[in-house]
Amino acid sequence: MSTITTKDGTQIYYKDWGKRAAEWSLRVTIAAGFLSAVADRFGLWGPPGAANVDWGAWQPFVDHTRLLTFYLPQSLAPFTAIFATLAEAVLGVWLLVGWRTRVAAYASAALLVTFALSMTFAVGVKSPLNYATFTAVAAAFALAVLNTSPTPQRIIVKRASDKRDEHQLVSVGAAQSDKAHRQSI
Repeated sequence: MSTITTKDGTQIYYKDWGKRAAEWSLRVTIAAGFLSAVADRFGLWGPPGAANVDWGAWQPFVDHTRLLTFYLPQSLAPFTAIFATLAEAVLGVWLLVGWRTRVAAYASAALLVTFALSMTFAVGVKSPLNYATFTAVAAAFALAVLNTSPTPQRIIVKRASDKRDEHQLVSVGAAQSDKAHRQSI
């Protein structure tokens, strides 16, 4: 936590907003990657073969899934494709709206590790490197460990006049911010 010390020696501990910006950007970029891939499978970025389109339709994605999941029975490829698509869609929405972020981040990391390893063993390490899949894994893990507080913004105030080593926890919300300010002065 970061601190500010007032003229009378009161220390105010506050949540670092840089961390919040990092959490937000990680959430949005991972969600955008997931949702973009889902959109591509349904042709929303263009038809198969169009510039910057990987699949362009459902069947090319199922065929690609079959290639990457060579270690599973081939009859499971359509179900694996459905599972991957549902997982990416759900996790993408959760991350985008910020709901259960820590759970979504760990689940995203697990899903992305699965993608990265499947790509590596099926077609070689260059493919997951080109798609920055390992970077996305690291981003998801970073988001999970950055997102440590499920509570709203908190400020901890320790007055210099306090002889005891106690801190006063002040929750800051729209209605409480004035009260917290008065208590810290």
